[in-house]
Amino acid sequence: AILPVAAIEQHGPHLPLNTDAQICGSLVKRVIAKTTEETQIIALPLIEIGESSEHRDFPGTLSFLPEHLISLWTSLGKQVQKVGIKKLLILNTHGGQPSIVDLVAQRLRTESQMLVVGINSFHLGVPDELFDPQEIANGLHAGEIETSMMLHLNPSAVKMELSENFVSRSPLTTSNHKHIGPSGVARAAWQTQDFNPKGALGNASNADSKRGALLISYMVEQILQVLGDITRFPLSSLHNE
Repeated sequence: AILPVAAIEQHGPHLPLNTDAQICGSLVKRVIAKTTEETQIIALPLIEIGESSEHRDFPGTLSFLPEHLISLWTSLGKQVQKVGIKKLLILNTHGGQPSIVDLVAQRLRTESQMLVVGINSFHLGVPDELFDPQEIANGLHAGEIETSMMLHLNPSAVKMELSENFVSRSPLTTSNHKHIGPSGVARAAWQTQDFNPKGALGNASNADSKRGALLISYMVEQILQVLGDITRFPLSSLHNE
């Protein structure tokens, strides 16, 4: 089974609040459409609201406490296990909650003897030369990459006239602090306004639908490969005593 989880949060002045949810739902639909008869997959309903405390100071953002999401996602996993499904993929398209995915996966493994795999869409990678390395590293929110995906998936929801190069003003994204940053080995916590007062980061004005389509297709293929591994994984290797 796939449990799709996302977020409802401000994505700059040019993208809709449900950007993460639209991307997640689209990925799941494409994955299901491409699965073979050898792989039986059930997609659970998309959980649109996530943990978005880093965006809470911007209007429109909705957010649950981490404890609530841990309880909700774990409960859903246990109900899936009750009907005999012991393999679960949690597909997360919101960069702010991979730690919650990890905690739920561990709890379901411990308490329900399930194989639970978490995917953060931001970690699926990007095809070579599709986007500038600087944009990949620092275009963390509503930048060129997310805007390109939305131009492909739902162009009518994108207000390109409000897009711009949302330049970071935070020392976390400069070379002066090369050992700490918003991601990576030494991750520092941040609020979106630390980077840009408009709630976005990255060159959204350079986005285009063609590269968005290529990236979506690439992500779908990466997810399918993970699902293939999950399908072949022997549950007998999970030792419960």
